[in-house]
Amino acid sequence: MIMGYNALKDRIMDYKFCRPNTLEYSEKLELFESAINKAVKRSGDEILERQDKIHMGYSGGVDSSLMLLKLLQCDFPVVAHTMASNENHPDLVYAADFVSSLKEKSKYIEHKKHLVAATTDDLEKYKLAVNQPSAERVDEYFMLFKTIHPYADRMVQCDCIDELMGGYYAHQKVEGEERLKTLKEFMSKLIPDHLQIAEQTSNHFGIDVYVPYGDREVMEAASLFTIPELVDNERRKKPVYDLAKRNGVPEAIIKRRKYGLVSALENIHLPGKTL
Repeated sequence: MIMGYNALKDRIMDYKFCRPNTLEYSEKLELFESAINKAVKRSGDEILERQDKIHMGYSGGVDSSLMLLKLLQCDFPVVAHTMASNENHPDLVYAADFVSSLKEKSKYIEHKKHLVAATTDDLEKYKLAVNQPSAERVDEYFMLFKTIHPYADRMVQCDCIDELMGGYYAHQKVEGEERLKTLKEFMSKLIPDHLQIAEQTSNHFGIDVYVPYGDREVMEAASLFTIPELVDNERRKKPVYDLAKRNGVPEAIIKRRKYGLVSALENIHLPGKTL
């Protein structure tokens, strides 16, 4: 289950973008990072009460790379799980490169690489888990939790941040009031399209999921940014990218074009590079 799921749903349904304030962007960024730091520390401490390591879904993207660094800054022992359809999938390649660089700096991190493909049995179990008898494909959340289930019953996941920060490419395709409308539209889809499925499928596998980016203080800090501070025609989720750069996420990850967990099982690859 998603920890604090009902309270998180209430925060999402009541969320207001661009709350009035007189803070400079740099001050908002400091509040945002401080809130993330506290949420990560609190989640990690709770997980380690029952496990000896922090397990997390790691896609090799900006959001999960920043989360990985924040966990390591707390001196937590981390196991990063990367799920992909093939060994040349960009998620696996970028994730492996970054983890290798962290290990060279003596960071306590393990990297488990999972090549996965949904079976007909997975589809039948997924239908039961989400009570959708007509489902035609297995959601990536189901496969992620199935993959991590043998290793842990508590984990960290990076949901909510794209909705809070304007992280979808669609946010760049509109301007002015349409951009605010699009931000609200994607926030309205967060529960039915993502969190509800994550709640049902994590329950199926008996995994407690911590979502630091959905923490109350993190969401409050995120709501202080203006629309131009979040997204413009050139950049998405600007505060996240600024924190990523500040905290040492590689430029290659910051610049990569990525589509989130939904692309993990697609048959794509990074030409000319293998693990």
